[in-house]
Amino acid sequence: MRNLELYSIVSHPHFKIVCAPVSQSLAVNDKIYILFEATQHSQCLISYNCATEDLNSTEFIDGVYTNMEYLPFEDMVFLTTKNELVFLDGDVNLVKRIILDGEEDIIHAKWNGHQDVLAIFFECNKVSLYLVNVIEELAVSISSTNLDDEPIEHIDVGWGGTHKYKRAEEVPSTYVCDNQEPVIDWKGNGDLFAINYFDGEERIIKIYNKSCELLYSSKGIQSGLEPLLAFKPVGNVIACVTSSDGQDQRLMIIEKNCMLLSMIPLEEGAKVQKLLWSPCGTCITVQLKRHDQVWIDIYLIHNCHYSLKQRLPLDQAKTFVDYKIKPMLSGIFNLELHYNYGYYEYTFLRKFIRSNIMKFDYGLNVNVEGSTLKCYYFASGLSSSNDEAHYIHEHTCPINGVVFSDDSYKLIYIDSESIVYIYDYTDRYNWDLLYTVQLPKSTEHIPLNAYRLYMPNDTKLCVVCFSEEMEDALHTYNLTTVEPTCVISTTKKNIIGVSTIMDKKLEFYSKDINKMPIHQFFNVQINGSYHLLYMTVDGGLFIDHERVKEKISSLFVHSNRLTVTVINNELDMVSTDNVYGVYLTAEVIQTLKEGGSFEDISYKRPVEQGSVVLNTIEKSATTILLLPRGNIESIELRNIALFIVRDKLLDHKYIDALHYIKRQSLRIDLLVDLSPSHFFTNKVSIFRVLDLCASLNKFFVEIKNESSLNEKEMKLLGVESQLENKVVKVAESFEDVYLRLQEPEKHLMTYALAAYFTDRNIVETMTKVSKICNTLTSIRPADIVNAIEVISNHVDKKELYEASLFTFDLHLAELVASKSQMDPCVYRPFIQRVTAMDEFEMRFTICYEIGRFKEALFYYFQMYREESITGEEMILFATESELLSELYNMVDVSDDIFEEVGMLYYEILMNDQNYLEAGILANRLQRYVEAVTAMLQGYHWQEALTVIDAGVLTPEQSLVLYRTVANTMTAHRDYVDAANVLVNHCTDYDAAMQCYISAKEFELALRLSIRMNRPNFHPMIEDSMVIECQNLCSRTQELSEKFTKYYERLKVVRQKMKAEAEAEPLHDTSNIEFSDVMSVTTAASTISTRSSNRSNRSMTRRLKKEQKKYTTLKENSRYEDIALLYNLSILVDDVKEIQKAVNEMYCTIQLRNLDIPDVVTACELIDELIKHIDKYSPDIWREEFAAYEPKEEDKGVYSNLVHLDHKYRMKPELKVSSKERATIIFLKRR
Repeated sequence: MRNLELYSIVSHPHFKIVCAPVSQSLAVNDKIYILFEATQHSQCLISYNCATEDLNSTEFIDGVYTNMEYLPFEDMVFLTTKNELVFLDGDVNLVKRIILDGEEDIIHAKWNGHQDVLAIFFECNKVSLYLVNVIEELAVSISSTNLDDEPIEHIDVGWGGTHKYKRAEEVPSTYVCDNQEPVIDWKGNGDLFAINYFDGEERIIKIYNKSCELLYSSKGIQSGLEPLLAFKPVGNVIACVTSSDGQDQRLMIIEKNCMLLSMIPLEEGAKVQKLLWSPCGTCITVQLKRHDQVWIDIYLIHNCHYSLKQRLPLDQAKTFVDYKIKPMLSGIFNLELHYNYGYYEYTFLRKFIRSNIMKFDYGLNVNVEGSTLKCYYFASGLSSSNDEAHYIHEHTCPINGVVFSDDSYKLIYIDSESIVYIYDYTDRYNWDLLYTVQLPKSTEHIPLNAYRLYMPNDTKLCVVCFSEEMEDALHTYNLTTVEPTCVISTTKKNIIGVSTIMDKKLEFYSKDINKMPIHQFFNVQINGSYHLLYMTVDGGLFIDHERVKEKISSLFVHSNRLTVTVINNELDMVSTDNVYGVYLTAEVIQTLKEGGSFEDISYKRPVEQGSVVLNTIEKSATTILLLPRGNIESIELRNIALFIVRDKLLDHKYIDALHYIKRQSLRIDLLVDLSPSHFFTNKVSIFRVLDLCASLNKFFVEIKNESSLNEKEMKLLGVESQLENKVVKVAESFEDVYLRLQEPEKHLMTYALAAYFTDRNIVETMTKVSKICNTLTSIRPADIVNAIEVISNHVDKKELYEASLFTFDLHLAELVASKSQMDPCVYRPFIQRVTAMDEFEMRFTICYEIGRFKEALFYYFQMYREESITGEEMILFATESELLSELYNMVDVSDDIFEEVGMLYYEILMNDQNYLEAGILANRLQRYVEAVTAMLQGYHWQEALTVIDAGVLTPEQSLVLYRTVANTMTAHRDYVDAANVLVNHCTDYDAAMQCYISAKEFELALRLSIRMNRPNFHPMIEDSMVIECQNLCSRTQELSEKFTKYYERLKVVRQKMKAEAEAEPLHDTSNIEFSDVMSVTTAASTISTRSSNRSNRSMTRRLKKEQKKYTTLKENSRYEDIALLYNLSILVDDVKEIQKAVNEMYCTIQLRNLDIPDVVTACELIDELIKHIDKYSPDIWREEFAAYEPKEEDKGVYSNLVHLDHKYRMKPELKVSSKERATIIFLKRR
C-alpha cells in the first residue's frame, strides 16, 4: 500500500569528465571512478571528487583490467588482470600488486561485505576463496571448489518443503544466453555467495557457503538465465533475470535453494543492464535499455509482492555513468544518478496516498503498481480486499506520482512520460476522466522534473518543477485550454507542499523549514486559524515547525482527528475540535511547543508493533491500520465510540445506540453509565427498545456494579460520578416498568433475573415471581419454566426449591422441583399432603419442612389461637426449637401460657447470664424475689432497690431483701453505699459503722456516732484511726528508702552508660522522630499492629512482654535507666496518694480534737519525703527529657528515652502540704 513519492531533487554539476565509452564505473560517497578505453591498447581509470572537483587518473597499458570494486574499509579501489590483484588508493595511485602464481586466468572476482574474503572465478571453472593481506602482498587460498561438483543432499519438510515456493508461475525456457561471463555476488553477512555461470549447455546458479561447499544448484529448476545476479543484503533471496526467447526478459526472485518466489514481467523488448538492492532490502532497482532509451525501474517489496513504483527515464546522450542507492533512514529511498558532467540526488519517500475528504463515510487509498492504479475503499469496521479494489484503466507507461485534490474531489496522477491525468472521484463507482495534460520536459531532460501537483480550483492545475537555478518554479495551467498561463517564481527551493488557505492565496512549504526530510504534512484549521502539522522521517511530530512529539511511525489528519502511531506499540488520537472531550486549542498547542505532553489530550490504544495508520473513517471510531505482515485491519477507538454512543442516547436514538454497542463489542450497560439520569428518566423507552431488539436478557446478564468507564473517560464524557448499587437500581427500575412492556409475559425470565439482582434474596425473588404469575393470567407454564432455569444459574437448586415452597404457591413449587431433577417420589407426596391441610397448618408444615422454624412458630401460634393445638404443645415446640424468646414476644398477658412461657424464658436468661433482662422479666411476671435475686447476681443493685422500693412486698420480705442488697455490696467492697442501705433501710448502725471503718471513712463514722448518739463507737473509731496513722508512717518510710535506692542506682547506671558512650559512640539518634504515642505502653502497640493477623491472646502476651522489657528492674539490663525512671514515677504517684490520706486524717483529728500523736509523725514523714524528692528531681527528670533534646555529649547516655512515655519523662509536681491542711481545716470549720 505504500508508494514512492519524489521529495526532492538536488543537482551537483561539474565539468565533463570523459567522452570515451565507459567499461566500468563506481559512485562512492563524493567520488566517481570511471574505467574506460583510452586507446586501442590501453585503459584509463579516473577519480573525480565531486566536492573538491579534484580529478586524478591512471593509465594502464600492461593488460586488461576488470572487476573494479571499491573497498570502503581500506579506502582503496580494487581491480584484477589475468593473474594479478591490483589495489589503488582513493586518488587512483597504485598501492600494491599481488600476483597469483600457478593459477589459471582470473575471469571474475568479488569481495564479501566484510572485505575479509575474496571469491575468484578462474578460467578452469574453479572457484577459490582467498584471504588477502595488502600490506604484505600476500593472498592465501583458504578453500576452493570445482563447479562440476554435485550439491549436498537436503531433506526439506514442512515449511522447508518445495511446496512453499509455488508463489509464481514458472515459464519453461529453451533460450540460452550467448554471454558466457560468470557473475559472483555475496550475501550481506558473508555466509553465502552465489555464482551465475555457463556450464557449456546453459547458465546455472549455484549457492555456496563460506567453506566453498555447494549447497544448491538451479540446474533442472530454472532456465533461460541472463548473466545478472544480486543477492539481497538481508535474507536468503536472490534476484536474477530470465528470458524465454531472448527478447522479453523477466525479473526472477528465487530463494537460496533456487526455488522460484516471484516472477516480474519487464518492459517488452528491454534488456536489463543492472540489478541493485537497497541496503535495507525493501526495494530493488532494475536498469533497463531498449534501443537508445535507458531507464531505471524502482520496485517496492511488501509481503513478497513486488510493485513497480517509479520509472526514471535517463538521457543516454549525457553519457550516463552509474547510479547507486545511499543508506538512509527508514521510509526514505535515496538514489544518485551519475553522469559524466555531474550527478543528481533524488530523494523518495515511502508513504501512503490517501484522500483527506470529509464528505464520504469511507476512506480512500490508492496504490501504484506500474501502469495500474488501484483504489481501495475502507468502510466503517472493515477494509476492502484486493478483489474489491476499484481499478483505473491500464496505461502504456508506469505511473510515477498521485495526488488527491480534496478541495475539488479530484485525483491527479502523472506518469513517467510527464502526462497528467485528472479524475473526478465524487461518484464512488463511476470515476470520470476530466483532463489529460502533457507537461513539457525541462531543457536539461531531468527525470521526474515535475514533482508537485496541485489544483486550487476546478479549472486550474499548478505544477512545481525542478530547476537548475536556486529557485523552483510554479507552472499554472488552464485546464479548459490545456495551456500554461503563467510561471511563478516561488522564492523557495525543493517545495514539499502547496496549499490554499484563507482567500485562495497560494502558500508554499519548502523542505528547508526543517533539516530532516518531511514525510507527511497537513494544513489544519484549529479554532479558526490554520496550523501546519507534519512528520519528519526520524519520527518527529511538528506543529508550526516546533517539535512536539518523538518516536512516531505514522501521521494522518482526517476530519477532526489527528491520528499517530507511536513506535512503542501505541496509537494516539487527538481531536482538532471540541467533539471528543479534549482537543487541540491555541493554549494546548503552545503548551506542546514548550515541552508539554500529549498524555492529557490524547486517546491511547495498544496496537501491534510496526503498525501504521492507513486511513480513518468520517463520523466513525474506525481506524484502518497496515500491519507489518502486510495485512490490513480495522480497529475501533474506544473513546470515540463512547462519544458516538452518548450522542445517540441523548438524541433518543436508542436503537442506533444499541446496534452500535453490539457492533463495537462494548458493554451493554453503557446505556446506564454514559448518563444515569437520562437512563432513569427514559427507562420505559429504553427498556422497550431492549425488548424490541431482543436484548433484555443480555442486558441483565452482562450488567455489573462496576462502571464500564474508567476515571479519565468519565471526566471526558462529563459523567459526574459512578452510580452506586447500579445493578440494584436498574433492576428496581425494570420491576417498575415491567407491566408497561408490550407482552410482559414474554419477559418473565428477565423479570425474575431483575428481581434476584435487586437484593440477591431468592425468597423475595420467588415471592415476586409467584405474585406476577398470579397477576398475569396469560403467562404460560413454559414462561415460568424459563424463569426458573435462569434463576437456577445463580442459586443452588435445593435452595431454589425451598424458596418456592416458602411462597406457599404449590404449583410453582412443583414446577421448580420437576426442573431441579428432584425425585418425584419425594416431593409429590409431600405437596399432595400439604394441599389437603388448612392454611395455617399447611404453612406451618412447609416452614417446618424447609427448616424455617421462626416462621413455623408464627403459624403454629396462629393454630394455638384457633385452638387447633394446646398450650402444652405450643410450649413444647418452642422449647425444642429454642424459640422461647420469640414465643414470649408473641404471647399476651391474657394468654393462659403467658406466665409459664415467661418463667421458662427467665431461666434461659439466667443461664445466659443476662441478669438484668431476667430481673426485668421476673418483675413483669410479679416474681419480685426472683427479680431482685437476678439483678443482684449481675450487681445491678440500683435496679434491685427500685423493685424493693415499689412497695409491693411485705415489710419482712423487704427487710430481708435490703440486707441481701447490703451484703452483696459489702462483698463487692462498696462499703459506703452498703452503709447507707444499712442505715436508711435496715437501721443496723453497728454493721454500718463497720462498713465506714472498713472503707477508712473515719469522718463519716464519727458523724454517724454523733447523729445516732452512740458514744460507745468512739473508742473503736479512735483505735482504728491510730492503726491507720501507724500504717501511713510505715508506708512513708518504705517509700523513702525505695526512692533513695532507686536514685543511687540511677546515678550509677548513667555514669556507666556515659563511660560506654565515650569509649564506643552509639549511633546518632538525633534523627529519631519521637512521638508521645511511642511509649512504654504504646511502643509495643506498633508491634501488635504488624502482627494483626495473629490471635488477640498472642498479641496480648507479646505486648506484655514488650512492656515488661522497659519496666522491669533487672540489674545491668539494657533498659535499666528508663526502668528506674518509670518506677520512680510510679513511686511519686504512691507518695501523692499517701499525702492525700495523711492530710484527710490530720484534718479529721484536728476538727474532732482527738488525741492521736501518730498523725503528727505521719505529717512530718511525708513532708520530709516530699522535700527529699523535690531536691533530686531536677537531676532525675531533666528539663531536656520532655522534648527529648539532650545535650550532644549526652545523646549516647539517654538513647533509651525514646522507649519511655512522655509522662514518665516529666518532672512530677509535689508540694509540702502544711498550708493545704490548714486551708482544709479552715474551710471545714466555716
